[in-house]
Amino acid sequence: MPVSFDLTMNVVTFLVSLGLAAFVGFLLRSRQLAKKNRQISALESEVADVGAEILEVQKEYCELQSKMKETKDAPSPVVSIKQVKEGTA
Repeated sequence: MPVSFDLTMNVVTFLVSLGLAAFVGFLLRSRQLAKKNRQISALESEVADVGAEILEVQKEYCELQSKMKETKDAPSPVVSIKQVKEGTA
């Protein structure tokens, strides 16, 4: 004897449950997208901060290089030991 399974459902109930499932899916997906957008904006601001920090360090490096070039031409404030011994002897 074959087993038969009959399911009867009201069309209105089916449409309401279908609409409710679509709405819940939309809410869940919109929450996921909002979370991802927050993470993306946080990472973008972090990248911008790191870029600004790199530019600041590069500026300091260039300033130090220019100071080193200026001091190369000036006489050295360090007195060598040979000059001191020659002056006192």
